[in-house]
Amino acid sequence: MEWQLFRTEEFLKYSSVWDDLNKRGSATLLLSSNFVGPAIKHYSSTTDLIAVCRTQARAIAMTILTPAGLGQWSTLQPVVTPLGLWVADPETTINSTLPALLRKLPGYPLVVSIRNQDSGLSPPPPSVGNICSVHHMNTAAIHIEGPFAAYWETRNSKFKYNIRSRRKRLERCGLTPHLEIITNPNDIEAALDDYSRVEGIGWKGRSGTSLDRDLVARRFYLDILRNFAATGRTRIYRYYYRDKIAATDLCIGDEKDLFVLKIAYDEEESHTAPSFLLRQEQIKHTIDVEKVPRIEFYGPLMDWHRPWATQVRPMYHINYYRCHFLRLAHQKMKESRRGREPGAILPTNDT
Repeated sequence: MEWQLFRTEEFLKYSSVWDDLNKRGSATLLLSSNFVGPAIKHYSSTTDLIAVCRTQARAIAMTILTPAGLGQWSTLQPVVTPLGLWVADPETTINSTLPALLRKLPGYPLVVSIRNQDSGLSPPPPSVGNICSVHHMNTAAIHIEGPFAAYWETRNSKFKYNIRSRRKRLERCGLTPHLEIITNPNDIEAALDDYSRVEGIGWKGRSGTSLDRDLVARRFYLDILRNFAATGRTRIYRYYYRDKIAATDLCIGDEKDLFVLKIAYDEEESHTAPSFLLRQEQIKHTIDVEKVPRIEFYGPLMDWHRPWATQVRPMYHINYYRCHFLRLAHQKMKESRRGREPGAILPTNDT
């Protein structure tokens, strides 16, 4: 087993290796080169590295790493990437690869971290020896077998009543909302402009985090939405009140998953909850028309996720330390700082 290191500017050269490992392992759009390439393009620095692990000339693991402080390396983790940038052959274990990676990295690193791993894609390794699995956050998803009507029947009655009340309120105002789904590559940039405008007049605009303020993020989303639109995998949902966009989502998806990347709504229409009305029609279309069984939200579990979600599961980080003593010392420090046992992985909660 041998690790090789390359500059991130060379990612295109190794993108086919990356995609092959992703297909053999997690097989998720969020780790495809169409997603990871733009993340590297817009967010990596000259100190970041591509690391490729091979055994008998066959690639078995690959990751994108960045310096994370004195004696530390971690997977590159810009806010736009829900998953840590690590792909591996399903037979390849973290335990077998990280010791050699730590020895290969420049300087004398004490720890390497594989961040934002999804327990639904791969279970966390046990915290033994030099390895520690650390709970990061819980995330929500909708996993459904069967039609939308069966799913909707399981939702909380008060929640469904509130949705009906919002729709009746629109009817009393003479409004018939409608959903539009943008998939044509030629329409992506204009739809992203509309999204940025809606987001920019809300709280994200006031806080300076909207796409019309964060131009690096805007360029990233334009690149990935164009990339996936070329193969019919971009979905930009727009929910209209007459000719006005009241809510809009940026999504990508395939036959297995719809990934909700960003959401925005017109705060002037918040009394009718346009984002919730969009979500109801989005889920119905995804299940009944496109026959896609899973909708993933990623990001930290929010209150608004709960009435929709059928599953809440943990995300975690993996730390590999140069020696066992460092792992124990780091765990004790975090335990005293956070007031909870580090490394605990919460169980999956199906509802």
